[in-house]
Amino acid sequence: MSATTVSRRRSFGLHRYAPVLHAPHALPLAAGSYVSRAGQAGGSLAVLLAVRHATGSFGAAGTAAGLTAASAAGARVLQGRLMDRVGHARVLLPLALVQLLVSAALAVAVAERATALVLIVCSALLGATLPAVSAVMRTLWTLLLPDEELRTVASTLESLVTELSFMTGPALAGVIATALSPTAALIAMGVLTATGTAVVTATRPSRAWRPHPREHADGGALARPLLAPVTIALAIGLAAGAVDVSAPAFATLHHDPGATGALLAIWAAGSLVGGIWYGARHWRPASRELRLVVCVAVFTLALALLPLASSPLALGGLLVLTGLPIAPALTTVYLLVDERVPRERVTEAFAWVSSALPAGASLGTVLAGWIVAGASPRAGFLAGAGLSLLAVLAALAALCSARALRARV
Repeated sequence: MSATTVSRRRSFGLHRYAPVLHAPHALPLAAGSYVSRAGQAGGSLAVLLAVRHATGSFGAAGTAAGLTAASAAGARVLQGRLMDRVGHARVLLPLALVQLLVSAALAVAVAERATALVLIVCSALLGATLPAVSAVMRTLWTLLLPDEELRTVASTLESLVTELSFMTGPALAGVIATALSPTAALIAMGVLTATGTAVVTATRPSRAWRPHPREHADGGALARPLLAPVTIALAIGLAAGAVDVSAPAFATLHHDPGATGALLAIWAAGSLVGGIWYGARHWRPASRELRLVVCVAVFTLALALLPLASSPLALGGLLVLTGLPIAPALTTVYLLVDERVPRERVTEAFAWVSSALPAGASLGTVLAGWIVAGASPRAGFLAGAGLSLLAVLAALAALCSARALRARV
């Protein structure tokens, strides 16, 4: 076997992550980002459990958790816009402290059995103060890694960190809530969020990052390049929300509600595996839009197969297939944003995309809840497939636009 062949095979391996992780300050950044996002992911479950504990109402608990997610999505964009003007630490550090204080206030309100309205308002305020660490990380990887191939790997790594945080954060919150109390889980998640955020902002790249001069004041400078990425992220979120409701309903229908956690974990694991594979391969930049079309098309087709499952075991196998293209699709979406958005508004742009995903998931959960209640879990899965078609259309539009642009050049 020639040295060239060996080198080519190695270029497709997991060692491609090594240059990213060995970059100066990369490990503290990645670790801090993971801790902060795990705290935020676990915080949503902690809010749900705490408000349920205080009020005895799943309706109030669901409303509180939903408003936490919705206010976080809206505030993330405002944070990104502000950070593009004044820098990271001036925005994130005060917010990290405020969210910790709000977490403590919510815990006290739960312990004192405050009214549902007070708890819901506190939950919404907590969501609004969660630091937009994910948007900051995207900008910092671009600063740390000038090589485009390494930025692709770093973008994949970001997707993997997100998946890990959503797999481990809620699990940790659940353990703490069971072993100690829901209020202890609230405090613990607040501490994790603040600690991780402080680590990220304390690194040299974050402290050295400076806003770019603002050359594009009009909204179109951001709206045009963000239309397709935000639409795709929103559509993936809509479909994911439908699965989050339909999978537990399917398990309950088949008299195995205990399988719910395993089903959702398997789905997340599929995305994790897909992301690892995607980041370990070499991709041509010119094929980016085409890869995005393939990823969202596979995602949609896999969703359409979910109603064929006859048991929770079969559904688990199909959910693995459905999860595989998620991280690659989102990685490519963020790469498009990095390529097309003006530098002086890049943090805001990343915040728009990272907000569109949970916003879509929240809306998809509501829509699928009504569909499942009125029809069946299979109808919920089909609704998810139908909603994800929006991502396919947006990806096709991005592909046609890119090809037209290259033809003119």
